[in-house]
Amino acid sequence: MTFAAGSDALIGVILDALGAAGGRMILQVPNYYGWSHYAMLRKLALTAIPIGLPNTTGVGFAELLGAAEKSEPSLVVVSNPNSPSGHLLMGHELQHLAHICSRHGHLLVVDECFAAFAPVNHFASLGQYDHIVLVRSYSKSLGLAGARIAVSITSRRIARILSAYRTESAVSGPALHLLERLLSRPQELESIWRDIVAACFGNFRTPISVIRGQRFQ
Repeated sequence: MTFAAGSDALIGVILDALGAAGGRMILQVPNYYGWSHYAMLRKLALTAIPIGLPNTTGVGFAELLGAAEKSEPSLVVVSNPNSPSGHLLMGHELQHLAHICSRHGHLLVVDECFAAFAPVNHFASLGQYDHIVLVRSYSKSLGLAGARIAVSITSRRIARILSAYRTESAVSGPALHLLERLLSRPQELESIWRDIVAACFGNFRTPISVIRGQRFQ
């Protein structure tokens, strides 16, 4: 695990440490602007793969796989669930993508900012691979946007590379304390997440991202 003062700082470290060597990134779009913004600042060659309009199912996944099969070794970046479009890649799709990335020498980065509100466990699906980086921000799931704390979860080999890079700002002690206290109360957190799902969709039993094509707020 590598901590950083917010997901923007972590994205910068990932692109510097892992993207600069190949100079290429395959990006699921639309996406969080930070990925394309920081990639352009670092002059990475960016291949954008549109995932389709809202209210469509699975559009763009085949194109994402095709780009990964044709490209030289790159960073492959997806946000799951995808906030702008609401698309969700399920466990078997993630494993298929991970397999393709492994075969063609790519590093797969999964931005899981909204994963707490979705029926997907990235670590359970992808934790056995050593070419995966999970980017976990606590701004949305724990309401810690002001605390500026994010973490990458990856193999020890990649974690050692990431930890060699220093960001401008360090994670504060109070932020780590807040994170530790909140994560020690999983039942309360899950109850809050279910309430958020219910408020967005009016259906307490339906996880927010089971319904593909909905927009995450």
